[in-house]
Amino acid sequence: MPSLPSVPSGPRSTRRAVLAAAGGALSSSTGCLGRLGTAPLSVGVAPPNRPFAVRSRCCTWETADVAGLDVDVARALGDRLGRRVEFVVRTPEALRASPSAWSFDAAMDGFVVPVDPPPGRRYAAPYLRGFHTVLVPATTTDPDALRGGTVGVVSDRAARAAAMLRTAFDGDLRIERVADGTDETALYEALGRDVAGVVADHVTNGLVATRSESVRVLQGDGLGPETVDTPALSLGVDEYGVAVAADDPLGEDLTAALDALRSDGRLSAFESAYFTDADLPRRDAV
Repeated sequence: MPSLPSVPSGPRSTRRAVLAAAGGALSSSTGCLGRLGTAPLSVGVAPPNRPFAVRSRCCTWETADVAGLDVDVARALGDRLGRRVEFVVRTPEALRASPSAWSFDAAMDGFVVPVDPPPGRRYAAPYLRGFHTVLVPATTTDPDALRGGTVGVVSDRAARAAAMLRTAFDGDLRIERVADGTDETALYEALGRDVAGVVADHVTNGLVATRSESVRVLQGDGLGPETVDTPALSLGVDEYGVAVAADDPLGEDLTAALDALRSDGRLSAFESAYFTDADLPRRDAV
């Protein structure tokens, strides 16, 4: 069997050059090698980030040391592409850095696909649709109870979502920044003390709601130019995607694989495994 050059763990541009040089040796390997003769698909993740990726309780070469929705989707993508998946644990900041600095092929961290991706970065077809919701005290059941009050937001995207609610209230709603990102503790503490409700993505609000009986996700008719089928009062629609380098043809491969996973029902099965019918993360999913 022809020998293969080692693949360095440095920037992915260097890794890709070495893999390209190995192409002839890879293609000339015997068919009985199957996936052993194919370069692994390395995916950067940043646990803990429930339900997308968390450290698993036990570690083997097959399960690595992470589990979650992104992990399951990545493994299914590897199956479609005929490539073994390797997970590279990094910080969230490292996954958001320029792909030219990555030591992996793709990144998954519950990324919401932006309208204008940063230079050098793009996203494969979305694998999950999300939205923003309003976390309220358990005693609040009517969305109109927020009229004239203040809702807190945790990000610029949440502020844009809250603006849909303010429009529905004819401007009679104040919006205030109360926490940063997915800081669930700060979000919970702000509720009731400073604001009447907190607008965040449905995953973050759902995690808080599943951990406390004193709060709930407000239910009602969805708002925005596009809505989803959910009992929650949804504010707009977000799409979650896999990040890759803008010039990497892997993006097209992943998009085709995701389309196939959507057609055969596996993406829906993954979503059902991690979210309830009310779109709340399952308490025991990861």
